[in-house]
Amino acid sequence: MLKRFFVFIVIFGLISSSSIASELKNNGLEVSNAYFSFTMPPETKGTYVVENKNGGISVLEKLSVKEGSGGWVFTIKMCKDPKDYADNYDAKKIGELTDKTGKTYDMVLICPTEIYYGEGETIQNNYIRLAGAVEHLEVKGINGSKYVKNKGMKGETLYGEVLRQYKTEMKSKRSLKKLGYAYYDINSDGIEELFIGEKNLIYSVYTMVNRKPANVIAAKEDEILFLCNDENLWVERLYDSGKNIVNISVLERNSVKLTPVITFIYDKNLNKKKPWFVSYGTNGSLENISKKEYSERTELFREPLKFNYTSLSLIK
Repeated sequence: MLKRFFVFIVIFGLISSSSIASELKNNGLEVSNAYFSFTMPPETKGTYVVENKNGGISVLEKLSVKEGSGGWVFTIKMCKDPKDYADNYDAKKIGELTDKTGKTYDMVLICPTEIYYGEGETIQNNYIRLAGAVEHLEVKGINGSKYVKNKGMKGETLYGEVLRQYKTEMKSKRSLKKLGYAYYDINSDGIEELFIGEKNLIYSVYTMVNRKPANVIAAKEDEILFLCNDENLWVERLYDSGKNIVNISVLERNSVKLTPVITFIYDKNLNKKKPWFVSYGTNGSLENISKKEYSERTELFREPLKFNYTSLSLIK
C-alpha cells in the first residue's frame, strides 16, 4: 500500500481566478490559459487533469482526483510582484512573461514538498511520470504574451551595475586582481545572489528585492563571512576582549533579512569557567554547553563553500 502524505500549501495569487478560469484549456497534451501554454509528454496523456488555482495552471493525477485523494503534482503561475510568492518555499522562479499590454510577471513553478495521492500501482506510476515531466516543460507565451526562460534569474544579467561600481571604487590594480565575484542561489527561489570576496571568504552579498539589486551584508574588519552547507551564511564577529559570536543565518526571499538558525557565543563575562553557549532561532534562550559540544556543533557548519571567483579586473 502506498504511503499517503498530507499536503498543506498556501499559494499566493495576483491575477483573479475568474479571468483565467474561463480561458483554461487542455487540448490533448497542450495546456493553456489566456497568457501561456505548455505541452505535457505523450506518455502522460489521459493520466492528468488541469485546474485553475489563483492565477495558475495546476496539474493533478486524474485517478487521485476521482477518488478525492488530492493528486496535485505542480502549478505554473504568473506573479506580478515577487512578494506574492516569496513566502512560499515550494515556489521557484523559472522565467518572466510580458503580456500584450507590457506588464511583466514572474513565472513560477510550484511543486509540493509533501504529496498526497491515491493508492495503487497505476496511480503511483502516473504520478511518477507526471512529476518527472516538470523539469522538461517548455512554457510559451500566447495571445501576444512573450515568455523568456530564466529571465531575471541569472547573476550576469542582474548585478552588472553593482560590479561596475565596485570596479570604479577600487583604485588599486592589486585590489582588483585580489577580489572576485561569483553567483549562487542560496535561498532556492531560482534567483542567483552576488558574492564578492576572495578564496573562501565573502566580503559582500547582494540579492534581488522587488527585481532590484540590494545589499544583504558587507563584512566589517572584525568579521569573518562565508557560505556553509550551501545555504547558510556564517557571520563571525571577533571582539578585542576575546568574545566571539557566530551567527548561522538564512537569507529570506525577496529580502535582505538574515534570519538566525543557530548562534554560538564564546564569552567569559557570561561564565568564566564555562564560556561556551548556543541558542536557536531568533529569540532562543542561551544554553550553556561544554567546550567539546561547542566544538562539535560549530564543526557542522565550519566547512566553507569554495567559490570559483572571477576577478573584478575583468569587469567591462
